Amino acid sequence: MPITSESRPHIKPAMAIENITRALYEISTAHQLGFRSQVMKLLKLGCEYYDMEIGILSEIKSNEYSVRYVRCPHDIKIRSGDTFDLNETLCAEVLSSGHHLAIENIQKSVFDLHLASNLFSIKSYIGVPVRSNGRICGTLNYSSRSLSPGKFSELHLDIIEQMSVLVGSELDRLDKRKKLETAFRSTEVLNERLRLTVEASPTAMITTNYDGLIIHVNEAAEKLFEYSKNELIDRSVDVLVPKNIRSEHAKQRQGFARKPRERPMGIGREFYAIKKSGERFQVEIGLRPVDGPQGKNIICSVVDLTLRKEHEETILRQSQELKAANDKLSELATTDGLTGLANRRYFIERLEQQLLLANRNGTPLSVVMLDVDNFKKYNDCYGHQAGDGILQQVSASLTQVARGSDVAARYGGEEFVIVLPNTDETGSITIAERCRQEIANQSSVDGNLTASFGATTVHPSGQNTLDVKSLVHATMKAADEAMYHSKNAGKNRVTHFNGLDRAS
Repeated sequence: MPITSESRPHIKPAMAIENITRALYEISTAHQLGFRSQVMKLLKLGCEYYDMEIGILSEIKSNEYSVRYVRCPHDIKIRSGDTFDLNETLCAEVLSSGHHLAIENIQKSVFDLHLASNLFSIKSYIGVPVRSNGRICGTLNYSSRSLSPGKFSELHLDIIEQMSVLVGSELDRLDKRKKLETAFRSTEVLNERLRLTVEASPTAMITTNYDGLIIHVNEAAEKLFEYSKNELIDRSVDVLVPKNIRSEHAKQRQGFARKPRERPMGIGREFYAIKKSGERFQVEIGLRPVDGPQGKNIICSVVDLTLRKEHEETILRQSQELKAANDKLSELATTDGLTGLANRRYFIERLEQQLLLANRNGTPLSVVMLDVDNFKKYNDCYGHQAGDGILQQVSASLTQVARGSDVAARYGGEEFVIVLPNTDETGSITIAERCRQEIANQSSVDGNLTASFGATTVHPSGQNTLDVKSLVHATMKAADEAMYHSKNAGKNRVTHFNGLDRAS
């Protein structure tokens, strides 16, 4: 039951909300199907839900309207790839308003003579902008040649807004994936550059894994030790050490594997090596742990002290570039580029982990969801750059309040979430209230920055098997309902929803 400081009315979720929310959740998490299949399922769901014939996801560039995906009867000649002048479509009116447009009877509206209604004989229409990376990139709309079966309700408008957020989130995810793939290709290039650098170095270089098995030697090492590559690959590096010190060398190698650290030339360990012919010679060894294509490796630079060469600087630079590329991969996979908070995917993964941990330990767990009040006004009045600044201010406030064990994330658009491990109802309300006050203390372009909060608390039953994905869905739904109650109750307040007590 939602709780606010002003009233405590009972919220009874409508069955239609339950069904459509579950369907939207299933579509949003079906990444394995691919974006096209997800969109086609969404268009089918929308056509059925609104009792419409035509569902379209469009892409808009300048004044050109392109049909990206469409669901419609065969006798309607609209196909993917069709392009129109934007002003010939009702979507121009959607973009002009900046939010949803719903028309039950076009013939009795101001759009009676609009080109779109005449061209396709459209009599009813509902559409909404689609935003990706904070900018409008297209529209999601449903229309029909027959009249709408009834008046569009607030629920109908809310559902199409949710659909728009789903599509925008998927577009953001695909954009992030593209960046990840680019970064991965960059990592592969760096790996190849590192291999070529090792191969071309005049210093003898041997690459081993952490078990001491040789996985690569360069030409200089072949010449120095008088072995061919094929004779050394997959053999222990101990074969290049005199027998009387092999046991001691094995201990040193194992110790290095437990605590790997850079040991560059000049301060490396000096000892004796042995060639294939049995000749012993004094060498200096430089070691560098690196992340290779098949895991963690060690690059060993071997210098005959009579033929010392200074080539380790090149290897150092290549290794640093490789580490930077790997760090970039990790950052792109888990963070939101605009705010620096965790992204939605990482948040869901952490929520699943924390729910399992709470179930095992028998401790409560709370989730807080918030939505920036009147966010559309910032974009409309001051531009998207100002809107981005507002989102960054909110993320800074959440970071200021969040505890070390909490996970704050940007959930999508102007929505943020925080998972609060080992936190009951009272604690979640306290933390949410601190966040609300911290945001309200921020100054914005119009001097009035607030957010509406919804919180929910889960008390896992401690059962051996837990349907964690269903529990995640129910938890987020409860937090979302509580947040919308705060919106409807006047905004800039905290509502707690107790509907998940003793969840099974």
